[in-house]
Amino acid sequence: MLRITLIAWLLVFLTVPVGVGLAETPVWVNDGLVASEFTGMDQSLFLTTQYGFHKWCYTLGQWLSFVETGVPGREITAIVQYPDFTGGAITGRLNETGQGYLERTHIEGLPNELAYESTTGEIVALELMEVYQGTDEMWAATQGGVLLRSIDGGVSWQEVAGHGMTTIFDLATGYYDLSEIFVAGNEGIVRSIDFGITWEPFSSGLPEGQVRDIFFRIHNVIGIPGKWNSIPPIIFAATDDGLFVSGNLDPQWEMVLPDSCVQTNVWVNLGNFSEVLARTTDGRLLYCSPEDEAGWVWEDWTDTLPAGILVGVASRYEGMFVAMSGNGVFRTGSQLTDVPNLAPQLALKAAPNPFNPGTVLQFEAPAAGHATLRAYDVAGRKVADLLDESVAAGMQSITWHPEKLSSGIYLLRLSLGGMTTTQRVVLTK
Repeated sequence: MLRITLIAWLLVFLTVPVGVGLAETPVWVNDGLVASEFTGMDQSLFLTTQYGFHKWCYTLGQWLSFVETGVPGREITAIVQYPDFTGGAITGRLNETGQGYLERTHIEGLPNELAYESTTGEIVALELMEVYQGTDEMWAATQGGVLLRSIDGGVSWQEVAGHGMTTIFDLATGYYDLSEIFVAGNEGIVRSIDFGITWEPFSSGLPEGQVRDIFFRIHNVIGIPGKWNSIPPIIFAATDDGLFVSGNLDPQWEMVLPDSCVQTNVWVNLGNFSEVLARTTDGRLLYCSPEDEAGWVWEDWTDTLPAGILVGVASRYEGMFVAMSGNGVFRTGSQLTDVPNLAPQLALKAAPNPFNPGTVLQFEAPAAGHATLRAYDVAGRKVADLLDESVAAGMQSITWHPEKLSSGIYLLRLSLGGMTTTQRVVLTK
């Protein structure tokens, strides 16, 4: 269903602590989304459902939910953020007849826009070219082998021929060259370095047949955009015959896992791929740390997770994420998982909500201390400081009249005495 992409919705780049890594036996922390029928999760930390999507907001440390209840026949099969980071996403959807279509999905009250209707099955992949280059270049693919390119941020799409695939499973874009695109499908992998005008095979050394997933990771220096180091790119190919890896752009594929795979993901620490997850065809979660002396030795982590159907794996600098359909999203790997979840001890209420022109915000401080209350838009930008002072123990009340803000969804984050909680509010004008 949903394939890996390599661009994050909200990239807040930090220096990665030396020595941070996963324990031998992982301790998974639930990220608050439970009992949902997830359909997939991608590397940019979008989590899709039959009725909408969630996205991980790094600045708030939580998932933001955009679920369209009561709207059948709009299951999301692929997703990527708008190139300019505004409030919306390009989504691949399914209609009532099982055909796919591309939509510009707004999350701030604007009507959604139909961009492309498929006659060759569902949308299986969406890719945005490297965002730091300031491009609106995007790619999409249908299961029936149609490759699409957009140069205007997903408003319009043109079919690209010549790749030779009759079935496409995944796409990956290059980082050094914006003209570079990889297509994985029933004929292996092909690559173009001229925006799809010409194509070359990229499967030499792979077994004949389909490639289900391609993961292209370039190393950057402690998360600083545009500061790439000299380590060659890592390319993974998930096939029915196993997981293969190549260390450079002249493919020299090596099998590193003999199990049939549908997805892989790499957690990068200080420019190295130190942790690798693989989702197998039969639903297992496998883990490897190839930088250990033992090399490519895999551990079966399936039993470390709660019961459920594994539908996606992803990673960010703060750790690794897995999505279990019907059970939740779980995360492990860094300092975020070491902080106790004290949110139930601190609650923020807003009434009315939705509101116009103002709303009353209330919380009960369990003890005296310094409190901050800030408002953010859905892109994670701070739009207001509502409180930054010492408060006494007991009930606190603040009236908020955001006169200069437009209609939309906003996140209120309250911090007090080492505790943090967030309240979602909707402004309607």
